[in-house]
Amino acid sequence: MSKYRSEISQAEFERIERYLLGGMDDVGRRAFEQELSSSPALYDEVALQRRLIAATELGAFFADKTHSTNVVEHHRGQRVSWWYAAAALLALGFVGWWLLRPAVSPSTSLYATYFYPDPGLPVAMSSTDKYVFYDGMVSYKEEKYDEAIRAWRTLPTSMRSTDTLQYYLSMALLNKGELDSAALYLDQILTAEASSFHTKTLWYRALIHIKRDEYVEAADLLRMLPPEQRVSELLKKINQLE
Repeated sequence: MSKYRSEISQAEFERIERYLLGGMDDVGRRAFEQELSSSPALYDEVALQRRLIAATELGAFFADKTHSTNVVEHHRGQRVSWWYAAAALLALGFVGWWLLRPAVSPSTSLYATYFYPDPGLPVAMSSTDKYVFYDGMVSYKEEKYDEAIRAWRTLPTSMRSTDTLQYYLSMALLNKGELDSAALYLDQILTAEASSFHTKTLWYRALIHIKRDEYVEAADLLRMLPPEQRVSELLKKINQLE
């Protein structure tokens, strides 16, 4: 499976473009790079856009070089025109690629905008009684989600039923795009009377509802969260879709 997303919002595309073309001020660039360091999905998308821009520039350069070997000096103006024509054709190809990307539904766009991977827990390598758990956490941090899931599922039932393990199993599954399986673990956490992961679970469970176009259910969960800017923003956007 390709690590690049087939869907990207117009706003995110323009933000990446500003970064790559030097259109951000210092504050915006530093904030973007901080986000870039903690978001594998954003990192992959930026890498893809950088390759496309480089390919466009390189293609235009070689188009000019090839043409220059077949003309004499008094046709210099024609060489310049050819360079611009080649660049224009490549630019049109890039625009065509953008337009032919699968249409992004409002629910998918919201999910992609507000989903961010949980960074995981600090790994205590000196811990022997929870070695398997922390070994799985190392795999999780390395984005080897299948390895993390396999390790965690070998743990005794008493450990697999804890909210900590249920939460990170759900996070590994979410990062793999397996929303249905992740939802099962998140629902178990929500039924617990008190969990340190309750707030995070509400957020991610609401995002799954959004991805499924279940806006009423998502809004109900978001209203249970502490009032924050991102929660208010998401609720407002959901209300506009209902």
